[in-house]
Order: sequence, then C-alpha cells, then structure tokens
Amino acid sequence: MGTTLVPPVPLELLELLELLASPGALVSAEPLAAVPSLSPSPGGEGHAPSPSHTTPTTPRTARIAVTIAPAPARQWIGRRRWSMTGLMAHPLTELTGSWTGPARTWLDPSGEPDVGTWRVEIESLLDGRYARLRYDGVCTGKPHRGEMTLGLDDHEHTMYWIDSFHTGASAMWSTGPAGPAVGVLGSYRAGPDRWGWRTAFRRDGDLLVIEATNISPSGSEDRAVEVRLGRVAETA
Repeated sequence: MGTTLVPPVPLELLELLELLASPGALVSAEPLAAVPSLSPSPGGEGHAPSPSHTTPTTPRTARIAVTIAPAPARQWIGRRRWSMTGLMAHPLTELTGSWTGPARTWLDPSGEPDVGTWRVEIESLLDGRYARLRYDGVCTGKPHRGEMTLGLDDHEHTMYWIDSFHTGASAMWSTGPAGPAVGVLGSYRAGPDRWGWRTAFRRDGDLLVIEATNISPSGSEDRAVEVRLGRVAETA
C-alpha cells in the first residue's frame, strides 16, 4: 500500500486516478487542505493585496492524499475501462467475439451430466454499457439457444436471461453486488415454490467459465451448468 501527495487538481478528475492503478486496485483520496482563489485587493493594480482585503472564494482544487491498495485476489474478468460515453464499460465487453466449448448440464445432481457444445457470441451494447452473450447448442438431444444481457453500475451487477431449455417462456432477472466477481442471483417458480439460480462468470487461464448453481427452497445448493469456453481463432 502506498500514499502519494498529489498537487492541486480539479476534483472532477479524482475518479480518473483509478485508471492509473493496476486492474482491480482500490483507490481512495482524502482532502488535506483547500487551495483557495483570492479576490483582488481594493488597492487596485500595482498594489500588493492586503490580508484584511483578501477574500477566499470557493476552491475548485484541493491538495489530496491518494492511497492505492493492492488489487484483491480476484480480478475483473476484463480490464476496467471507460466507454465512449465516459461510463465504465461492462468487463465482459473486453471479451467480444466468438467462443465455443463443452457445456455440462446436471438434470440429476447425483447423476452424470448431459454434455453438449455451446457456440457463443459476445458483443458490446450501447457504447459498452451492456454485454450480451448469445449462444446455441444441444441439450438432452434437442436444439438449445439463449441469450444473457449483463449490466453493471456503482451498486450492482444485473442480468436478463432467456433460454429455450432453462427458462421456458419466463425470463429470469438476476442481480448481484458490484465488484470484481461477476455473479448474480435470480429465482424461478417450480410448482408452488420458488427456487434460486446463481450464475457466475470467471476466467480460467484463456478460458471463460460460466457456472450455474440451483438452490432449493430449503437453501441446499447443487451444481446445474458448467460451460468452459475458448475463443474461436479468426480465419484469414
């Protein structure tokens, strides 16, 4: 951890200091002393201002101490960056393009999973505000396709999910706390009860891994889906 004194700068630029830190690092700042602007002395031009006639105005700058903490163990999936609008882009927009890999689906948590292949397209929406994953494959011998749209603000991750096998005709809305880990929790109705469904995205080397967990009304958890995606090489 290090602390650096920064000369007077417009306070509006404070947020941009985070971009100077390593990905995932935490940046905090504390004002040390205001740097006021002084109104002209009544003595006019050519006269030194008198302390009794010097009036501080509202400062637009300040001397600040910036503390940069080490990045947490879990990093953002992609580098944190700014979109064209000045808003922070969703980390998955760093992974735009074509991906493919095996998908395992557990219909019976104690049994063997159904194994298929997902073909995934990741794209950036609305200048990076959202990331969309569109995928297709085969599940239980039938064509399978779906779409996930993810967003992120200062407070939470969000995901809107539709899937021809898992969600049927009812879309699932999921949310999770903002932070390096991209994970969200939603729910669905099965008979008279509501079950939970947690979706997490993480990197494993060059792979993008999507994991889903099924949560019973009593709170017990079982793995439901695991997809391990590798980027499709571009053809000349």
